Amino acid sequence: MFLQTWDRWTNVVDTPVAMMSALMFSLMVFGVYCVTHDAFFHRTDNPKAYLGACVAVLLLNVLAVASHLKDNGTLLVDGKLTLSPGGNVLFAGMFLVLVGAIIGEMIVSKREDEE
Repeated sequence: MFLQTWDRWTNVVDTPVAMMSALMFSLMVFGVYCVTHDAFFHRTDNPKAYLGACVAVLLLNVLAVASHLKDNGTLLVDGKLTLSPGGNVLFAGMFLVLVGAIIGEMIVSKREDEE
């Protein structure tokens, strides 16, 4: 809500993108916290399946952003970052961080299992 009162922000970012960015940031922090504190996977779950799903979502969003950039040459629509390319950038960023957290947790748990 604070950012919506800032003219420099509202001139370049659409309101739904601002709301989505706050939501995506909080979900990313929660997801990374759960992964790093062993609260994300069940004992019988295979982290590789989740990793594959996260990589697939990441790649689809990167492809959507690349397609938009190829067609328009910019992420902005009428001078503003809108939900269509902006949401894809947010999702790609969130899933990139989650992929990193899952890979890190897989490496740590593998080392613990070897010891």
